[in-house]
Amino acid sequence: MTSQPANQGLNRILVAGASVRWAAQSARRAGYSVSGIDLFGDTDTRAACDHFQLLDVSGDSPENAADQQIASFSAQTGAAVISVGGLSLGPYLKGGHRPRPKDPTWKRLQQFSRQTGFEFPETFSGFVDNKSHAIGQITWGRWLFKTIGSTGGFGVRFVDAETLVRDPHAFAGNGIFQRYVPGRRYGVVALASDDGTEILGICRSLHQRLGDRPFVYAGSAGPIAIATESKSSDPSTDIPIQRLQRLAFRVAESENIRGLFNLDFVRDTEDRWWLLEVNARPSGSCEVIEQAAIRSGVLSDGQSLIQMHLNAINGNPRVIPWRSSHDTLVKRIVYSSHAGYFVRPSELCDSAQLLDVPSDGTPIQAGAPVATLLLRTERGSTPEVEQNFPPMRSLVRQVQAAVQLG
Repeated sequence: MTSQPANQGLNRILVAGASVRWAAQSARRAGYSVSGIDLFGDTDTRAACDHFQLLDVSGDSPENAADQQIASFSAQTGAAVISVGGLSLGPYLKGGHRPRPKDPTWKRLQQFSRQTGFEFPETFSGFVDNKSHAIGQITWGRWLFKTIGSTGGFGVRFVDAETLVRDPHAFAGNGIFQRYVPGRRYGVVALASDDGTEILGICRSLHQRLGDRPFVYAGSAGPIAIATESKSSDPSTDIPIQRLQRLAFRVAESENIRGLFNLDFVRDTEDRWWLLEVNARPSGSCEVIEQAAIRSGVLSDGQSLIQMHLNAINGNPRVIPWRSSHDTLVKRIVYSSHAGYFVRPSELCDSAQLLDVPSDGTPIQAGAPVATLLLRTERGSTPEVEQNFPPMRSLVRQVQAAVQLG
């Protein structure tokens, strides 16, 4: 049975973000009239949109410029704005008919973690006039400076007391200092509605270093098969799902979140789960969750995660029953190792899709995203990072080679 769009009065939407291809395709699948605005204008993004506009964030005030351009495009198309991440958009922009919620502050996250039995890293404010306090606090171990409002790991850097003593303004700006916790990183996708909050899936988060930024988001692998609170024969499936469910519910209710949102964790060698941040919008791992659900029949024709997102935002009842999927995929954002011009590579292996594809001849800077790989894996497998997954390494090199020197 084909589902109708989430809200009969909200059939036209404008998806806005750094890259909106997945959200536009998901909305199109559910029958929406889709407009899109992002920073790249990739070929498959434009193909998924009835109307598209390239976002211009040049100038002295890029955030204000983005807000104004999005608001103007929304007025032109008569479409409600849906924020899908990657940009710091003004609070007046709306997801459906509901103001876009702000991400919870670190003090709120610390409180939520303690209430539900999770760890939270030692954290303190990083304003410029607080650097003397910061120097006194950073005495041992490794620390991170996280710029407030940054996305995708681009605002995260390592810092130490020696650097702060030598150059107190090296980390100027609005941010926080947080003790680094090594371990495996996970993204938890949840959906909050008037009917309650439900975890839709959990993925391994993939990151890579770009210059002095050690944790740039590079994709997701999953969804991970979830066992129970008790130990299983496969340690990777020992997910504290009941506590995660309680945490997701508490965050959604306390922060007035409706729709898709994401909780980022790191799991250390002692099997402790540390909450790092909450993003009150659809995340990069939503595509992995959705594609696995489509493959396993959880989502039928005409159903999508963006449809569920908008249903929740607009207070509509849940009409799509959810169950865990045992299909697994790897989504890998490929960053360029050098500057050049994009030329679409030859056919990839049958199990891989090339997404977020630039037009031939598009200039690509070193360190900029080239395209995205989506690789289907054997059913029931839990893909690890690339050094344990040779097909992905080869595909990444193939995509990087598509950036040819001019």
